[in-house]
Amino acid sequence: MKRAFAIGLLSLPLTVPAPAADRPAAEPPQFLLYDGPSGVSRDHWNRGIALRWQHPLGDWRDAAGEPQGAKPFATLAVKPADATKRVEIDVTALAREWTKSGNTGALLRAAGGSAEFASREGDAAQRPLLIVTTDRGKFTCPPTADATLASSTFKPLGEQPTLVVTKPGTSAVLRFDLAAVDGTPTAATLALTVNKAADPASIDVMRLDAPAVGVIGKPIPGLAKDFPRDNGIVAHKDVIVATDFGDGWQKYFGGTIRNPAFARDDALGSTYIRGQFTKGEVGSASLEYRFSSRKEPEPEEAYFRYYVYLEDDWGSLVDGNKMPGLAGRYGVWNGRLWNPTAGNGGARTTGLVTMTPRGENRSGWSMRTTTHAKPPDENPYREWTAVQTYAYHADQAGHFGDGWRWGGTLLAKNRWYCIEQYAKLNSIDGPLDDLGNGTGKKDGVFRAWVDGVPVLEKTNVRFRHNAKIKIDEVWLNWYHGGTKPAAAEHHYRMSNVVVARSYIGPMAPQEK
Repeated sequence: MKRAFAIGLLSLPLTVPAPAADRPAAEPPQFLLYDGPSGVSRDHWNRGIALRWQHPLGDWRDAAGEPQGAKPFATLAVKPADATKRVEIDVTALAREWTKSGNTGALLRAAGGSAEFASREGDAAQRPLLIVTTDRGKFTCPPTADATLASSTFKPLGEQPTLVVTKPGTSAVLRFDLAAVDGTPTAATLALTVNKAADPASIDVMRLDAPAVGVIGKPIPGLAKDFPRDNGIVAHKDVIVATDFGDGWQKYFGGTIRNPAFARDDALGSTYIRGQFTKGEVGSASLEYRFSSRKEPEPEEAYFRYYVYLEDDWGSLVDGNKMPGLAGRYGVWNGRLWNPTAGNGGARTTGLVTMTPRGENRSGWSMRTTTHAKPPDENPYREWTAVQTYAYHADQAGHFGDGWRWGGTLLAKNRWYCIEQYAKLNSIDGPLDDLGNGTGKKDGVFRAWVDGVPVLEKTNVRFRHNAKIKIDEVWLNWYHGGTKPAAAEHHYRMSNVVVARSYIGPMAPQEK
């Protein structure tokens, strides 16, 4: 039976046994170019995990290591007479770079003219090959992915039988399987079959500048470093609230959550709440710490940290999922609390205060996290979760919030992550009207960290045009998609929530 609990009425928690043997999650593999339907395209290195190029038609580094530089690793001259012929390019320097810095792949761009080559989807005898010679032998490396990137379409073209390179308009990307290569390359040849060429065609070979994925970087410690497993952290002068989901947490967070269950996690040393998305439904949790309803001063800046665990059944093929964040949605005051009328759900933020027949309306903001839908095909990153900030702010492009991708961050299943977010609201320029509305400056700040590693920084955010709009909510919101219900049940866990006036960081381990 489906049950949703109003947390204020829940006196005793349900319990669920802690998992006996959660397997550790591996870090995602690097530089896996994918040419399937959710893969590489004009705008994306990998569309399925929403990881965009920095430049349309692909990012590269030249032979001098310069981003988007002009010095090729090799250049191929192609003539119309070369049609149907197999041509070879000396790419020894590029192969050495791959073995030293990572197998990111190659990008072909036209310095002049245009050419068309057979792709790996075509005849087996005509597909691209890389032949690498080392001091330990000669190795033939098949292509694992190749695709045309065309300015004329946003759709991936990796399943086409050809690779087209023109100036301007298209480039081509390739990646080869180097797993069998043993030793340092002394020679390397790229073999391509020419379908046709315009005279003259000059094709430059560059190193594909593929992004790193996962949580990459050095963790930054915060105030939590002095409180092993968060024990006693609430006593820190900058901490506003700190709780796990053991006894007494309901005094901080009110709201609803569907089918909650509770268990202790020995690794964290704390109690977590387990929530679920139910097949055929959209809502899962909306738990709130609201400063205004608690008669507490609403801050202009705040840090919010919590721990999250995505279970083995996590991932939706239908739509993404909303996750917790900071907000100041407000809306109309009903005499007891604010009823949000903007800042989520397609209700566009204006950042203004207006008067309505029901009273003062504050059109606020929200900065929840969202995960992307799971790629429906064989994308090599389909079991990792891509995340971004879903931002409702005064400058948003449409009625729904803007997406700010957290770099190449991917979250694995079956492990705890420390997620922290920070908001500092923008200042307001006068003159002000009778309600306090002015012109918001683009000096608001939003940051995010995963496991103490910075993954997002925005320093030009305009949250508001009125100083009455502040940070009012720590919003533990879990919601499926926009309007599409979940196609299958999937679960998550939360624990160790801390809200503070200074950076919190990951918890310190228990002292031995």
